[in-house]
Amino acid sequence: MERIIKCILIIILLATFNEVQSQRLFIHLEGGTVNYGGDLQDKIFTFNQANNFIGAGLYYNLSDHIAIEGSLSTGKLAASDAKSNTANARRNLSFYSNISGSRKILLKSGSSSNRL
Repeated sequence: MERIIKCILIIILLATFNEVQSQRLFIHLEGGTVNYGGDLQDKIFTFNQANNFIGAGLYYNLSDHIAIEGSLSTGKLAASDAKSNTANARRNLSFYSNISGSRKILLKSGSSSNRL
């Protein structure tokens, strides 16, 4: 019986420690659409030629005054005369560009306005 109580106390202690530590790490996910707005489309924004955008990042508090943030994102920007209803469809112009980005920031004083 004493062994069971010790195991339960250890589990509670570890769960509490883990919960406190988990408040230091934040994960964010983002997503959306990437769209070209130019002469290859008849409208400024249309879902006809829109592509997906995804991103993810981490924010970690090193202490009460210092934090690190990093993120990665990627998407594809593309448009084509063949998919539009414009008079330029016979031109048969098209393009695509894979886009990606990353961000690494060291924050101090717990405020995003104090970036190093």
